[in-house]
Amino acid sequence: GLWQAGRAGEGEAEPVDASTIFDTLDRDRDDLISMAEFEYFFETLELPLQKGALVALHAQLDVDGEGTVSLGEFEAGWEEVLDAVMEQALVAAGFSARQILLYGLALLAMVSLGAAFILVALSGWRRESLSAMVVESGLIAAVGGITARYREKSDAEKTAEELSRIVNDAVAGAEAASKPKQD
Repeated sequence: GLWQAGRAGEGEAEPVDASTIFDTLDRDRDDLISMAEFEYFFETLELPLQKGALVALHAQLDVDGEGTVSLGEFEAGWEEVLDAVMEQALVAAGFSARQILLYGLALLAMVSLGAAFILVALSGWRRESLSAMVVESGLIAAVGGITARYREKSDAEKTAEELSRIVNDAVAGAEAASKPKQD
């Protein structure tokens, strides 16, 4: 991937860290990244970062305001660089900021419900209390509802007509299989 580099003759790529990327960006080897070097890097790799976002990211990394980014500044802002690239890649793929936020919140809610379900199930199993069983049942229903909403539907679930066709085919097949064969 983008943030991994392989060695010649080796099959596996190893993760790239901030200092490796900094060395790649610093084309004139002055231990500083200018805006021109920053732009060149993103253009060369065809990363989907718009000019305004690129300028803002460079300025955000340039903590001392000298117009260049040092290795220390780059390492301190490395997570911001990764976040900006990921966000712009999602936008370029057609996701709006709202969709990204909603999917993130949905994922967080699903993970939270799953963790709560496990904790309540363990608690209810130990105590066998009615209130724990009610909460557990509610969590099971919530997790099931969320899963059903986001999973891919089978052909039988898409329309009532398709479900009827599948059931009729299954019944006809069962009837044909149960009839004695005549020689």
